[in-house]
Amino acid sequence: MADLKVMNDAKGMTVYRDHLPLLGEYGPGRAPNNFQIGDQVTVDLDIEIVQSLQHGHGGWTDGMFECLSTTGTVVGIDEDHDIVVAYPSSHRWTFNPTVLTIVSSPMMMLTDNQPQLFAVGDFVKICSDLERIKILQRGHGEWAEAMVPTLGKVGRVQQVYHDNDLKVEVCNTSWTYNPLAVTKVASSSDGATAVTTNGERLSAILKKLFEPHTSGDTTEELVKAAANGDKTMVENFLAGTTGQN
Repeated sequence: MADLKVMNDAKGMTVYRDHLPLLGEYGPGRAPNNFQIGDQVTVDLDIEIVQSLQHGHGGWTDGMFECLSTTGTVVGIDEDHDIVVAYPSSHRWTFNPTVLTIVSSPMMMLTDNQPQLFAVGDFVKICSDLERIKILQRGHGEWAEAMVPTLGKVGRVQQVYHDNDLKVEVCNTSWTYNPLAVTKVASSSDGATAVTTNGERLSAILKKLFEPHTSGDTTEELVKAAANGDKTMVENFLAGTTGQN
């Protein structure tokens, strides 16, 4: 978006006055900006312009000055295509989409970075940012407060759905996660299987890994050892000797 300043008056073409859209309104056939839940947005227009464009789109209050210097997160889009943005202060403001500029979005992350490919058996770490994962989970299994203990923990992929969502076993429970909400720690095709010689050995590792009494720290250490191909360390874990030497 660019601001325009009139330098000299000039005669334009003949038009019907009623065919001219108001400032900030969309003309016929023009689609609104393609915002989506989870987008990071900022307001980079002059305050006078923002206040003018906000008429009929949620209005303007003095408390909204925070939006001029802070990046917010899109948390809603109403029936008029106005954008609801949440800020670190916990305030939520409704904006005319014309005043907002997208800084980053989940779609940009998929476009700019090589997407992670997951397979059953992969070990993954759950996002530890509560607010971020709540947003990412919308439309991807949704969010439940019972999932809080899984934040930052390592789990194992049980199923990859047709839409790439993941069913993950973590903290002795199973939840569906947006693939953007997890990070691969170890692949089922490398470290975890490289140190195994048969299916029974792998089953023993997984059984040991997900025993209820296994602590989160021990679990993560075992996953790291498997990912690094440290056969001795893995065998020590299975034998229950780690931490006793």
